[in-house]
Amino acid sequence: MVDLMPEGCVPLTAAFDLFHEMLWHGGNPIAELRPQILTSGLPPTVVTTQISALDEVTNLQLAEFVRPFANGELGALVREPNSSSNYVIPSQEWESAFFPERFFLASEVRQGHGDYWDAIEEER
Repeated sequence: MVDLMPEGCVPLTAAFDLFHEMLWHGGNPIAELRPQILTSGLPPTVVTTQISALDEVTNLQLAEFVRPFANGELGALVREPNSSSNYVIPSQEWESAFFPERFFLASEVRQGHGDYWDAIEEER
């Protein structure tokens, strides 16, 4: 059976990809700069600082995408594969989750992100 997406919904990973595309216009300056910094020949302390700065840009980008969900401006559903039952993710759960950005990077919920998220996983 085909696992159909509810009308008007898109996978979180696809939504984040669209956000990333709109932000960077098809490029990925973070990914492009990382190898240049690593092979620059700069002192290790400078390389470490620069890589940390790139990671901070990535974290800020992910946090910016979480914000509309945490503020209730956007809603998100979680459901088991091949199920018609949807779990609505309350906006406050985005704030309390450990690394909520993971849900934009992977399509599966795993344990370890907080009580609400772990309860969803346990029901599977």
